[in-house]
Amino acid sequence: MAYRNTKTEHAFQTFHKDLKTGIFPEVIFMYGEEEYLIQWACNSLADKFVDKGMRDIDYVKANESEEVKELLAMCDTFSMLSEKRIIWAKDFGPLIKKNSKGFGEKELEAIMDYVQNPNPQSILIFSATFPEEGSPLVKFLKKECKSYAFDRLDR
Repeated sequence: MAYRNTKTEHAFQTFHKDLKTGIFPEVIFMYGEEEYLIQWACNSLADKFVDKGMRDIDYVKANESEEVKELLAMCDTFSMLSEKRIIWAKDFGPLIKKNSKGFGEKELEAIMDYVQNPNPQSILIFSATFPEEGSPLVKFLKKECKSYAFDRLDR
């Protein structure tokens, strides 16, 4: 009887393969308890698509309290001299709390509209270590975007 590997591929392996091809959508959702892998993945995207001299301008890290208008303005800004502009929204409010303060239906709709029609010169990365599974934004991103679940690594 032949040995059969029934385990699925870890997101780290999938991301590494995608990185080799260089084909990524404009919006990506990364989550899971291996936070250092999320950071590695975001930095790897920046290394691939952002010119080293323009890293301070074309690799933007939005903080968790960023307003939707500001985040979308970052996404709609074209890169200076890089192939793509990378915007990393780490622990964005609606990802970690179902009813996050300052993020109503109007703001969530604006994000969802952007996800449906993103800037082709940017890659927006949403990430959360422990996303709120009941959040409408989390459900939407898992359904509509390329997702990487950086769960605990095993042997």
